Amino acid sequence: MLLKPDVNKNEYIALEGNRRTAALQILENPDLLKDLSLPDALRNKLVDLADKFEPDVVEPIKAVLMPSREAARRWIELRHTGQNGGRGIVDWNGVQTARFRGDKMLKLVEFVKVKGSLTSEESAAVDNNFPITTLDRIISNPTVRQKIGIQIADGEFYFSYPAEQQIKIVKRIVIDLALKKINVSAVKNSDQQIAYVDSLPASVLPAGPKIKPPVSLADVMAPTPPPSPPQPPPPQPSPLSRKTLVPKGFALAIPNQKVAQIFYELRMLNLEKFPVSGATTMRSFVEATVDVYCSANSIPVVQQSGKHAGKALTLSEKVEAVLVHAGPKLTNQERTAARTSLTSKDSVISISRLHEYVHNPAMFPSKNDLVAAWSGVEAFFKVVCK
Repeated sequence: MLLKPDVNKNEYIALEGNRRTAALQILENPDLLKDLSLPDALRNKLVDLADKFEPDVVEPIKAVLMPSREAARRWIELRHTGQNGGRGIVDWNGVQTARFRGDKMLKLVEFVKVKGSLTSEESAAVDNNFPITTLDRIISNPTVRQKIGIQIADGEFYFSYPAEQQIKIVKRIVIDLALKKINVSAVKNSDQQIAYVDSLPASVLPAGPKIKPPVSLADVMAPTPPPSPPQPPPPQPSPLSRKTLVPKGFALAIPNQKVAQIFYELRMLNLEKFPVSGATTMRSFVEATVDVYCSANSIPVVQQSGKHAGKALTLSEKVEAVLVHAGPKLTNQERTAARTSLTSKDSVISISRLHEYVHNPAMFPSKNDLVAAWSGVEAFFKVVCK
């Protein structure tokens, strides 16, 4: 029994015989199995059968094209709700009939099957001709629903208690029916239904504070989304992306107030806007730092011998003296980086280049060059500013 939802497309929906249709599709195209969760043994068996399948043996397949689902529904119901004077086939059981008719009680049964941690015996009993109409009798009783914390609104179930509490009573009722511990005769009328619920032990009744507002069964049964995969840490920004010469996280404990103020201004200067000020302030910081270190460590700042004895050392010479004195406190790599950065004529922050930024009108510092060169002197300033 087929339905053609779109007259312009060569596509059909199998309203009746859909399992047979699915079997034929798999035999014709076993690649469909890739998207199905099946035991390997069953999958391999179906693939073997597909290899032997000959469409000519079953084609053409007889079918009836129905004008609408409503027209088909009458015939499907006749076929599956009894033999109906020869018009139907072997009966569906209660659950199958309820599923076709969209009985909401099936949702409670499914709730128990999914959330109830059933034993194999209990699961088999629920699947074997479960008395769905008897469950309907019990749950349709408003007093029973009030006692067990279930509400019905717009055809949907709502729970007054958390799911872990609600499952206890619903499971008990479903399993009592499935295992034939109660039958329809025991809960035929309202008083019997209430008496049955009242006879249940307190341990299976929902307890604790109620949920406000009640939660729908649909929300309880909604699949829990898988946890989001851990997000990779954001990429470290390039040192060249910062606007200041000194990184924000770099700090120095400088006891001398003037040197500390120069360092503060150096940290605050935006090199994109003030590259010249940044370069000249860097020169002032190097000179002030070196002078304070020489004073604190009794490093001579004048020539000690020769024809230039008593002459003041140049800034480059004082830097070299400090590098020699502080060298043991630096690693070989740190010492080499500091000496190259501050004394090599090719370095953009060498003493000679810093002089040029101050005195040569044609020398203009680059923000990126200054920022890139800073890493070579970080360890040096950490040592000399202590």
